[in-house]
Amino acid sequence: MVSVSSAHGFISVVARSLMAALPLLLSGSLVKADDLRSVQGLATPESAVIGHDGRIFVSEIGGFGKDGDGKVSAIGKAGNAESFASGFDDPKGLAASRNAIFVADKTRIWKVDMQGKATVFVKAADFPQTP
Repeated sequence: MVSVSSAHGFISVVARSLMAALPLLLSGSLVKADDLRSVQGLATPESAVIGHDGRIFVSEIGGFGKDGDGKVSAIGKAGNAESFASGFDDPKGLAASRNAIFVADKTRIWKVDMQGKATVFVKAADFPQTP
């Protein structure tokens, strides 16, 4: 079971990550209009986050309400989308830390290492109410 303090710690990490990226996003130093391009191969994109290594991670929900067919794709500097981790239930929210991507699906929070290995970080039973 994840304690309230560790869940609060996770939220703090996410908030710090977002605050750290905000100046870069506002300054436009991450992406310039001339650098924008189409990315092929994303079927059902939902959320995106920039990883510490510069890759853009995109959650894809798969078939709506169909468990296990969601995934996270990674887009590298060349602009190609490649499957990074799979087996999620309608993944939506993403957060990046130095060594992992956190994925929130319908009932769990997953921790995905930078090689794409996913492990359950917070299981459904750890929430005060079942999601």
